[in-house]
Amino acid sequence: MSVEYDKDADIGRNDRNSIRSLNSLWKRVPIDAASENVVDLITQIQYCKRYDPNGGWEHLETTADNNMRFLVDLENRLQMKQETANEIVNEIENDAKIVKPANVFQQKFDSRQAQYDNKTARQKYSNNSKIQSYYNAIWAVSKPDEVVPNIKKLIPREDDDSDDDDSDIEIGSMRQNFNDPITLGLFQNPYTSTKCNHSYSFESIKAYLNGSTKLCPYSGCRSSIAMRDLKEDHRLAKRVQQIASRDAEEEHYHQIDAEDN
Repeated sequence: MSVEYDKDADIGRNDRNSIRSLNSLWKRVPIDAASENVVDLITQIQYCKRYDPNGGWEHLETTADNNMRFLVDLENRLQMKQETANEIVNEIENDAKIVKPANVFQQKFDSRQAQYDNKTARQKYSNNSKIQSYYNAIWAVSKPDEVVPNIKKLIPREDDDSDDDDSDIEIGSMRQNFNDPITLGLFQNPYTSTKCNHSYSFESIKAYLNGSTKLCPYSGCRSSIAMRDLKEDHRLAKRVQQIASRDAEEEHYHQIDAEDN
């Protein structure tokens, strides 16, 4: 079996490792770090808006929105490149000789890219964890006592969105929570479960588990977790520090107001 294209060059079984090495290069693109920087930016914009509501922050907010969507698109583009390379490796595993590999790769990748480009904004972004973290950051500062809406509600509906999108809008609503489920205080050195994505203060969850496997302490969660399932969450720790600083600053201003009165 062969996949024929115009040029003379071809690749076979001996080139599989070289193709796989491309994936390691694409994985090194620092999408996570860049998206965290955008979340930091939108967080600081929200703080500025609290103290200067008429400061003309809309342009910066739009820039942050566009940058986050760009990063999500880039992440998907890199994922599609990895999928394309893996597909070619699988064809080689099945004894295909790939003639003119650059053309083969581009054709397969373009097909994936076209499918992605044809998606609506809701289809691209509403279930993306980076977009969710982005809006969580906005609500944590600008509307800390309100539920974060389902992301679909924040993205205008397009003609190609399914009819049930709007009816599902409230289902995904959530409240951003920075409190440990055991101590009920703000997280201290937070760790997040890879099983259920719930977070805990390190010392409290360590004492709770006591070297064994137990149900997640969050009400209604049925996931069984052990210490090996927990990862230190630097992003959450940074967010908690911001919340603590905000609370301390507000308390300071409340004290000043009380003294003035």
